[in-house]
Amino acid sequence: MKKIIAMMLALALVLGVCAGCGDKGKDKVIEPQAVADELKDGIVWDAEMVPFAEDDLRYYFDVADDTVIAGYQASTATTEMVVAAQCADEAQAQALESAMKQYISDLKMEADRYQPEEVARLEGAVLQRNGMAVVLCVSGDDGAAEKVEAWLK
Repeated sequence: MKKIIAMMLALALVLGVCAGCGDKGKDKVIEPQAVADELKDGIVWDAEMVPFAEDDLRYYFDVADDTVIAGYQASTATTEMVVAAQCADEAQAQALESAMKQYISDLKMEADRYQPEEVARLEGAVLQRNGMAVVLCVSGDDGAAEKVEAWLK
């Protein structure tokens, strides 16, 4: 009887450890406005940052209606921006991440023609997804990646 109890306790311990090793962040939930606000205030920007209109964000990234999205953009002609989104499911998050990659790629093409100094900033864009949360940050701040990652842990 003691052996059975000991084996059951050992099995419970192993299952508990394995459960902690799963897909961390799969169900990551963020409050996009809070993330955008914190990153706007915590990153060094070359321009004043002003809120993105939600309709603009939905248009640029073809965002699903049930996705919550917020962000800031430069008030001048730089490509600086921060955008945070909480999607309803992982498929939407993957689609949003792809749309953001394409948007940055398109901006790089345009910047190469008209603002070549902005290309390096766009090449250093930070785009991270954790489960259903997606954050995009374009800035010249070397610490931006760590700050974005901290929100998506």
